[in-house]
Amino acid sequence: MKSPGKKTIKYGLTTQIIVLISGMVLVTTLCIGLWSSYLLYTQLIEKEEMRLSVAAEHAGLRFMEDIQVMIDDVRFLSNTVSLNGFVRAHEGGGIDPVVGFTEQYWRERLIKNFIEFANAKPACMQVRLIGIADKGRELIHVKRDIDRNIVVSLKNHQLQAKSGNSFYINTLQLPSGNVYLSDIGFIHESGKTASPHIPVIQAAMPVYTDEKELFGIIVINLNINVIFSELLTVLKTGREVYVLSDVNNFKLQLDPASAIGFSFQAVPHLQDTFPRLTGVIAASQKNHGVLNDIGIKKSFVAGFKKIKFDPRQPERYVSIIISDSQEDVTAPAMTIIRVSILVIMLLLPIIILSGMYISNTITRPLRKTVDSIQAFAEGNPDLPLPLTASGEVGIIAYAFDDMRTQVQQRGAMLE
Repeated sequence: MKSPGKKTIKYGLTTQIIVLISGMVLVTTLCIGLWSSYLLYTQLIEKEEMRLSVAAEHAGLRFMEDIQVMIDDVRFLSNTVSLNGFVRAHEGGGIDPVVGFTEQYWRERLIKNFIEFANAKPACMQVRLIGIADKGRELIHVKRDIDRNIVVSLKNHQLQAKSGNSFYINTLQLPSGNVYLSDIGFIHESGKTASPHIPVIQAAMPVYTDEKELFGIIVINLNINVIFSELLTVLKTGREVYVLSDVNNFKLQLDPASAIGFSFQAVPHLQDTFPRLTGVIAASQKNHGVLNDIGIKKSFVAGFKKIKFDPRQPERYVSIIISDSQEDVTAPAMTIIRVSILVIMLLLPIIILSGMYISNTITRPLRKTVDSIQAFAEGNPDLPLPLTASGEVGIIAYAFDDMRTQVQQRGAMLE
């Protein structure tokens, strides 16, 4: 009978074990890396959302506090002794009929009061008294000189007519005791935006004579930069800060030339970058929260605070939005993925060598047993067996050795 010959094996047990061990290690490492990255990614987003929301909330509360103080201040200034005396003297032809002081006396005293007030309020840019006569001409105007960092009073020839300004028109229409609040905008002088561009919000209220007749208005301009000075730290971390209202949109930009470290930049087309942002803020029933995926070219995460700052018109609002790129926020998670891949590539040769060592340790006795069996089938009964091997391979070797001995003995008996 013809011998079937020696059977060849395409993929031996050694190769299979190496592939199995390497695959298990690689898959396990990759899964752990991906899962860790996912958990870190989620935690990074959640923590950044909380940080941004808290920062926006804090800035919003500061803004609201300063607005309320400004409302109280304009009410206080509208009822000072010097203002009432000036109004009486102005209406009395230059002499106060109550105490006999001249209009000039009361003017100088009122200017001094306005300057002292502005000096005590670092955010105060202007204090003005505007009459209804002569096309709403300014009667007194003190302002902060940014370059010299002092508060000065304008000369008579520098005073302007303001009858065409919206704040003037709107304030004159208010009932007694009410305060007008403007939108955030830049200071305008003689119909042009003043330089440097300083964002302000105005508080104004009507001024009446003792006979309850409308005399004019008193106006305070508050520097928004000072209110948001604490956001400089946020800007320095690379985050972006926006101030939105129902009328204007601004972005805070780092500005080394500015005394406060940043400046307001008008953003007329904010929807080009954040198409969903203004709509989401306007429609939001919440006054604070977080926003996700608000970018058009890349994703952002943001915290916002919506402030309904005008008691007379609760539909008006200012929103403070602090945003950060999701790519920047989740960079550590992406780093872990890249490091995991690099580690796998570096470990691959070690894994293969370790698999070969483990495989050889396991399969060497088995290969000797197989070789001995094949040699016996080919007529060579003397090839040694791994009788010292442990485990099942040792048992097989002993069993085959016993069988080989019995066959040899029976063969000898037949001869």
